[in-house]
Amino acid sequence: MWGGDSIPHNVDTITLESNVQIMKNISAEVLTHLDGIKIYPTIGNHDTYPQDVIGMAIPKQNKAINEWIDAWDPMITDPATNKLFKDWGYYSMDFEDFTGKKMSAVPAKVFSLNNNICYQFNWETMSVFEDPGNMLSWLEKELTALEEVGGAAIMLSHVPNLDECNRQYGRRYHSIMDRFQHVIRWGMYAHIHKEQFQVQTDMITKKPIGVNFIIGSGTTFQGKPPSFNVVYIDPVTLLPV
Repeated sequence: MWGGDSIPHNVDTITLESNVQIMKNISAEVLTHLDGIKIYPTIGNHDTYPQDVIGMAIPKQNKAINEWIDAWDPMITDPATNKLFKDWGYYSMDFEDFTGKKMSAVPAKVFSLNNNICYQFNWETMSVFEDPGNMLSWLEKELTALEEVGGAAIMLSHVPNLDECNRQYGRRYHSIMDRFQHVIRWGMYAHIHKEQFQVQTDMITKKPIGVNFIIGSGTTFQGKPPSFNVVYIDPVTLLPV
């Protein structure tokens, strides 16, 4: 799972052109060195230009993302899924191991969400009070379909939903995590440049209902050491072991 933010954080010197070129370069490197390995990517708040500003009022609203997004075609090969991703920045795919084989007998999916819309420094949030890109409505329908067949879900996004995902979207997203707590096995997030885990709680009683893993950075950042996370998944429960 690729947690996003491939752009260096020297934000005062990054340009639109350098943003696009870096994303193309790092995507090529990842695909070359991880050739044959299943990859689930998600967009980070630095992967656009200017940073943090990711709009979802209309399809393909973000110029920088539009210019590098074709580099991710090898990872998102289904045409309908690829179109949804290029329009809005979110998608779902069957959960498979690193070789592309199904992990379990029950239907299981990874949901990669564009949670940058709820980040506190994304001013697009100020003007989008309804469901941006119909992402939450889509997610609820997808999780309902999994629920009906006894399936399981794993959430992937850049911005953690408990700390940084704010405003109306954050509350609605949290409520979906609450409603489908028996379907969602765990979540994987990034953004904060350090490893930690979060206990997901319900919205009323604060009872623990799940766990989110926050992955560290692949490079050093403000004194924080680089890290590479490996999570082993039980093929029956789809829970980390």
